[in-house]
Order: sequence, then C-alpha cells, then structure tokens
Amino acid sequence: WIEQSTVANMRAIVASALLLALAVAASAQSVNRQYTLTWGGAFPGCTNCNGAESAFACSNGIGNWNNGINKVKFAGDVPSGYVMTGITATLLGTYNCLNVATKSVVGVYLAGIPVDVQRLDGNNQCKCGTCDGPRNYVNDFFRTGWPGLSYSNNNQIQVDAGTDDPICLSSLTLNATFTKTSRKNYILDLKANTTASFYSCGTNANICSSTNFWSSTGSNTDQKINIPFQDPVGSSGRVIAVDAIVFGQWGSQSGYQPEFYVNNQLISKATNPGLWDQQCKGCGGSSYAFTPQPFQFGWPNYVAGGNNVFTIRLYRGGNYAYQFAVSRVMLSFTYI
Repeated sequence: WIEQSTVANMRAIVASALLLALAVAASAQSVNRQYTLTWGGAFPGCTNCNGAESAFACSNGIGNWNNGINKVKFAGDVPSGYVMTGITATLLGTYNCLNVATKSVVGVYLAGIPVDVQRLDGNNQCKCGTCDGPRNYVNDFFRTGWPGLSYSNNNQIQVDAGTDDPICLSSLTLNATFTKTSRKNYILDLKANTTASFYSCGTNANICSSTNFWSSTGSNTDQKINIPFQDPVGSSGRVIAVDAIVFGQWGSQSGYQPEFYVNNQLISKATNPGLWDQQCKGCGGSSYAFTPQPFQFGWPNYVAGGNNVFTIRLYRGGNYAYQFAVSRVMLSFTYI
C-alpha cells in the first residue's frame, strides 16, 4: 500500500505542476515591451533631468518641441494576433514652469487617444540643472486593443501641455502590454461639441484640455450627465457588455465613486474615480467602469441600431454632491 503522506505529497506535486502550467499559459498570453522617446535642442549649457547638455525641449517652443509630437514603432516586437491592452507613459522633466496656481495641465495621447490628462506640479520653475522627476500616465482600459494603432508603421504620441503653463521634457518612456484576445469589440469615442456652464467659471472653463464639455445638473445630493449615442454595432452582433472611460473634473472631495449607466442599467461604480479638481482650467483625470458579468442575452433595454443613453451619476445621499464636468467619453462594446 501507499502511505497517506506519500499520496498527499504526490497530490501536492501534481497540484503545483498544474498551477505552474496555468501560470505559464497565462503569461504566454501577454508580453511587455519598453520604448524610450527623447527630446532635445534646448539652450547650450543647460541641462534637465538626464544631465546631458541641451537634451530636452519645452512646450513654449524652446528646443525641438514640435508640438510635443514624437513617434513610436512596434513592428517586430509584437507576436501575431496580439494587441496592445495596457500602457504606462512616464514623463521625465520639469513642470509648472511659471509657478501658476492652476499648474500645468498635460495630456499624453497615443494615436489620438488619451492615455490620461493630469495637472502636474513642479517645484523648480524649470531652471537649468533641475528635475521634478517622473510622472506616470496609466491606461489599461482597452482590453481588446488600443484603437487606431498600427503594428507595422509609426504611431504618433503627443504630449499636449497647452499654452498656460509650460513644461520641459527630457524623455517619455512607454511600458506597453500586448495581449492575445479573441473578443469582438467596438469602440465609440464621444467628444463634447458644446460648451456648458461649470461653477463660477461659466462657459470659460477648460476641462481636460477641451473648451467643450458636458456639465452635470440635478439636486444637491444627486448630480447627473446624460449623453445620448447611436448604437455602433447594429446588425453585426448582440451587445453583451459595455465598458467606459471618462475624462473630467470631479466635484466631490472624498468618499465618492461616480456610477456609469447605459439605458439605466448600471455598468459599475468607477474603479478608479478621478481626483477632486474644481479649477476653471484643469482635469481630475480618467475614471473607468467595467461590466463585471456580461449579459449573454443582450444588454437590458438596449436599442440595437438605435438611440441609447450613457449616464454618469454622482450620488452622495445625505452629503453634498458637487457639480462635475466631462469632456470626453469612450465606450467599449463587447458583442457576440
């Protein structure tokens, strides 16, 4: 006979081998790559974060800024059938050069799609020989692939620092995750095309680098924005899940999570609610919502090929819900 301890050990070995095989299989479904982009052409004798003379550029035109545009190419790095599903863009430079109260509102865009938009603070006023350090922009929303990306040719990446408060940049490092996926997906990009009124700013606000935005209305405890949209999937399939990423300024200081709906069906509460920001020119960053379990028989009350409504709600119950504003929404539809 075989002793029980021997059987237990054998089971443990088999279980460990199975877990290892699953881990290897899972890791084989994604690969990570890193790309470093640089700027240059600044004043002779002046250094920024990397310590090299003139090896930086500034958004007010110092050096070879080129509107913050650079190029990145993924050709040869991405296995067949893989798409980019996550990215961290790390800026290295000095920010808030004019030391203004609103700080530098800086967006990073890949193929025209925002990685994120943030307000960056700096302590050195961009003086020669100083560095405010790295700032991370993270986006892992596009689980079925980054929209509009080329895997064979150059892709444009842009650092948009606006015109109010310049930054100086030495480099941008991209850490990208590529994943194999078979999900069918459609991305709908909704940009505000009208100007609303936001706090005391009125219609003169700039929300996440846009002068057009939607602004919430409602009660002191329940603020909402309703955004109509046309179903993009149509006869291609049945929508079973909707994910959302929203760029805006959020009005509540603490203890809040915006909720996202399609046709009054909750997607979820925001998994990473944006930061509180009530500046006339600013950005609280992005907020995500993912459908936790797909509706295999179709999204409730969804109008295929017709008009639907995306709703952002900030509900605080007995507490005050401050007004918020949103300039861009991207909806990701999974369909079968």
